[in-house]
Amino acid sequence: MLYLRREAELLAHLRALKVRRKQFLSQPSEPVVEYVRLGQTFTEAWEARDTDGRRLLLESAIAHIVVRPGTRGRRGIDPQRLDILWRNQYGQDIGVPGADDHMGRRVG
Repeated sequence: MLYLRREAELLAHLRALKVRRKQFLSQPSEPVVEYVRLGQTFTEAWEARDTDGRRLLLESAIAHIVVRPGTRGRRGIDPQRLDILWRNQYGQDIGVPGADDHMGRRVG
């Protein structure tokens, strides 16, 4: 009898998990970012924010970062190993060599 009760509990839990999974799958897979011009430079916005705010600024500006393999035995990350792929002001990846990022810097 205990086995049947436990099985029923597990099946109910499984059904609830499937409902939650369906809810999660219906969410956007990428964060939704809305760009609002604030009349500030990136530096001004950076200086005015705390750590969490700065993290959000970076999330909005960087599409992704590629870290190439390093040298065995070397400590730390050599900045030359990093490729930062920026987003433009519309949230589009612009990690193409020679393109301008949304802060006016040349990429690549």
